[in-house]
Formats: sequence, structure tokens, C-alpha cells
Amino acid sequence: PPPPPPPMMGGGPPPPPPPPMMGGGPPPPPPPPMMGGGPPPPPPPPGMGGPPPPPPPPGFGGAPPPPPSPAFSAPKPSGDAQADMLAALKDPNLRNRLRKRAPPQPKVIVEEVKVLSPEEQKLALETEKQELFIELLEFMEAPNGNVEELLTKLVASTKTVRSFIFLLIRRKWLDGVRVINPDHGKAVKPCIVWQNLEVTTYIELKDVYEEELKEAFDGEESKGIVARVHMYRFDEKIKKHITDEIALMKTRHFPKQTKKFDAPEPKDKNSSLEGRKNWDAWYEKKQAYMQSDFPQFELIFKKLLSADDAVMAVEKQLNQTLQEMKRMGEALNETFSGFTPKQLRNILEQIPKRVKSIAKTLEQQTGMIIKADGLKVTPEFLKKMDLSSESPDGLKKPEAPKPVEEQLPAPPAPADAAGKAVIPNPKGSITMGGVPVDVLIPLLKESYKAGDKTIRRLTL
Repeated sequence: PPPPPPPMMGGGPPPPPPPPMMGGGPPPPPPPPMMGGGPPPPPPPPGMGGPPPPPPPPGFGGAPPPPPSPAFSAPKPSGDAQADMLAALKDPNLRNRLRKRAPPQPKVIVEEVKVLSPEEQKLALETEKQELFIELLEFMEAPNGNVEELLTKLVASTKTVRSFIFLLIRRKWLDGVRVINPDHGKAVKPCIVWQNLEVTTYIELKDVYEEELKEAFDGEESKGIVARVHMYRFDEKIKKHITDEIALMKTRHFPKQTKKFDAPEPKDKNSSLEGRKNWDAWYEKKQAYMQSDFPQFELIFKKLLSADDAVMAVEKQLNQTLQEMKRMGEALNETFSGFTPKQLRNILEQIPKRVKSIAKTLEQQTGMIIKADGLKVTPEFLKKMDLSSESPDGLKKPEAPKPVEEQLPAPPAPADAAGKAVIPNPKGSITMGGVPVDVLIPLLKESYKAGDKTIRRLTL
């Protein structure tokens, strides 16, 4: 670079030095100080390849420089292991330090084994057997029907009875009370009736004893009680199926009996205008009679009695089925009295297998589709399973088939003087071609079964 110009005599600041060249050489020396004693000029900027200049000094009144960034330190644990782990996963510096650790081994707690007394062991054994009996009863069905299906029918019929009772009481034609059964006692929940499936409005019936009804009507029930109907319920307190008796009594709004409308229907309603008018007048009179109180009461009351008959019929069948189930339970106790719980459990496992095998055989023989999942068994089925309390699995092992004896060749028949074979006839039977009949018939049967029927011809 060219040398700097000489300093001026006035003492002013010298011009800045020229920029460095692109070659990257060392910067020129600073100019000599001026005569006026002014401040030296700043150093020229470094070239492209020179060392960086030192940082400038802080200005007067300026903000202090930012402090250097502190060294990285791990965050303090917050006490929540899951939160600390999520925070470490988000931080890239901590993510690399995570290591997989095996879960801690659970501590083995040694419980004291309670030694049961002989009575307690016997009680536990009987309890386990009773539970297995209940599971066994699920595969069985009483001859009178299935309990679940009967309960479904009984509940549906009771809903119909309840709706008709509500309708008659709401119209103020009848009043109803529930007669308390002395064998079951007074129910905990009140007796209510409503219409349809959902309870929007209901009527609560009072509970009375039979003696109170007799006193109210002086022993003459026909004067006030119209009918006695029944509704089914399951009492949670005594755990029994109960059918409540509802006594329906007349009120002062009971409809009066009217003359029955028995006018014949006109037959010429479409033949002429006059005939049509006569038929319309007859139809209006009939509708007015059918919509009156007494015909409406008769219609509802007949349907109520029909539904009550259905309730009583299903309730009787349900009681018979429950009795049969009780007898089956007693028969199971007698049949499996000497069996262990292990043997009973194996028999329970074999029942569905046997049922499926029999159903499959019947399908092949009859060509019908039989669903084995819905089939039920009876006690007779258990008797045919060849139960044995001496066997480890509770079932008798099938007998091995007997070996077939080898058939030895028959000895040759004796021959006569001419050399012909002679078949002995000790019984003196009739002979055909020299062969006794009692010997010939079995031979003919065997040859008929073994040969071809279309080709073979039997000759004597």
C-alpha cells in the first residue's frame, strides 16, 4: 500500500487509512501522532485472513455486556417419577443419558398356611361339591320346561294384568287392594300399578288382610268384590317367587248395565242412497253403544280375566318345574355322594363333549341340523354315562374288544365206498341232495350275504 500522507499542521484528525488489499497481508503501521496531541485514529479493519481485532471497550453510559452462558446442570427431581421421565425425554441433553432398567422384583410375601380342622375340611369339601352341583344343573332341564322361559312368560302376563288394573282404577270404576298372604307376611315394597312399560303415572294399592275384607262386606263378597286377580313378583327379602292376590271392588262410579245393542246390520247399504243412510245411522248407534261405559268395562274386564288365567297357568307350571329341579338336586346328591370334586369336575367337562358327539351322530343319520349348544340333559342321560366313583376321572373305562379267534379249517367230510363225501346226519333231518336241511340253510344264508345278488343263483 502507498505510504500515508504527512500530517497536517492544523492538528485536525488525519484521514482514515485506505482499506487493506485483498491479498490478506499485514495492515500498514499506524501514522505517527499528530502535533496537536489528538487521540490516535482507530486501527484499520483486518484483512480477510488476519487475526480478529480485540473487542471494543464499553461505551459511556451503555448497557453492560451479557454474562457468559452457565454450564448445563440436570434439573432437580420434582418427586414424581413419571413427570421427571417425560421432562427428560423432551430434553435432548438428558435423553442420551437415559438407560433402560429392569423393573424391581416384587417382594415375596410368605403367608401363614392355616391348618384346617377335620370339620372345616369336610365343610369346605361339601361347599365345593354344592357349587359343582349348581354348575351341573345348568346342563339339565326339568321335564315341565325351562325356568327362565317360564319366568319371561310370567312377567309378560303380569304386565298385561297390571295395565288393565290401572285402567279400571283410573276410570274410577273399580278400586283395588292387595290381600296379604299370612305365609309370606307383609311385603316391604308397596304394590303399585301403571300402564304400558314405562312408569309415568302410577296408583298405589293398600295392603289388607282377608279378615278386614270380610268385615267390610259382612261376609258377603259378591256385593262388593268383582274379581280377584293375580300379579307375579320376586320377593328379595325371603328369596321366593310370589303371586300377589289383588281384590277389585266396585265404586260409586261403577257403570250401570245397559241394554245390549242387537239391531241387525242393513244389507242394502250400497244399493241405494236410502240404504246407505240407513246403514250410516245404524253404524252411529252401534259406535255410540260400544263407546259407552258398560261395554268398555266389559271389554277391559274380559281381557283382564284372560290375562289372569295365563298368569295362574304359568305360575302353576313354574312351581312344578321348581319342584322337579329340587328333586333333581336331591337325586344328584345321592348319585354323586361318593365322588370327589375332581371327579365331578371331569364329569362336567365330559357332558358337553358327549352332547356334541350325539348331536353330530344324529345329524349324519337324519340329515337335520341340531344345535348342541341349546340342548339340555336329564338324569337319565347321567345314568347312561357309566359313572364310577372308583375311577380317577369318575367314568368307567370302555372294555377292550375281544380278539377274534382264528377260524380253523373244517375237517374233511367222510367219504363212502364210491369216493363221494357223506355229510353226517345225526339228528335224522330231511336231506336235500344228500345235505341235511339244518346244515344247508346256514350255508345258503352265508353265501347269499357274501356273494353278488344280481349274479348268484341258488340251486339245489
